[in-house]
Amino acid sequence: MRDMWRVPRAPSRWLLPLLLALGLMAKPMLVTLPFVLLLLDYWPLRRWTTAAAGRRRLPLPPFKLVSEKLPLFALAAASSVVTYIVQQRGGAVAALETLPVGARLGNAAVACVTYLGRTFWPAGLAVLYPLSSPLPGWKVAGSCALLAAITAAVLAGARRAPFLVTGWLWYLGTLGPGDRPCAGGRCSPRRTGTPMSLSSACF
Repeated sequence: MRDMWRVPRAPSRWLLPLLLALGLMAKPMLVTLPFVLLLLDYWPLRRWTTAAAGRRRLPLPPFKLVSEKLPLFALAAASSVVTYIVQQRGGAVAALETLPVGARLGNAAVACVTYLGRTFWPAGLAVLYPLSSPLPGWKVAGSCALLAAITAAVLAGARRAPFLVTGWLWYLGTLGPGDRPCAGGRCSPRRTGTPMSLSSACF
């Protein structure tokens, strides 16, 4: 993957965008793939640093790492717009009057912690979780504090354990597209399959 973009006129240069386009048609949650590839550039590929043991390789500038993935970002952006329009017209997106931005952000923080907890203690599972509006303030504040503490601890140990950075940001990033309230309630934990299965491999 690291070298496929360096080969001009190579058919493999467009293989990944083609596969992403096919994947987005099947599962729009793949919109986070370009960001996931940036995480993989950090670890285990270590393209952000010269710390790869036994190798002489200069780090690539951030612009290069992002620009080589521009076709993927374009596909992800187009898929996001199309998916939002389709779901909005289908009534699957809660209106701002029903659920303001602040409530959405609070729900996202609580959902991240809830999904994480139910991964280790899978109790009280359901197909769909009704929205309790408004969420208790202590629950939102506690969830935000816990997420901030875990993120700070992971970033503090990035030099010694870069895999934790990739794993944790992978979980938060890939959960984003599915971590949103539907018109009928919170979305099901089935959307955590990709975030948890792949990020757990980094841990």
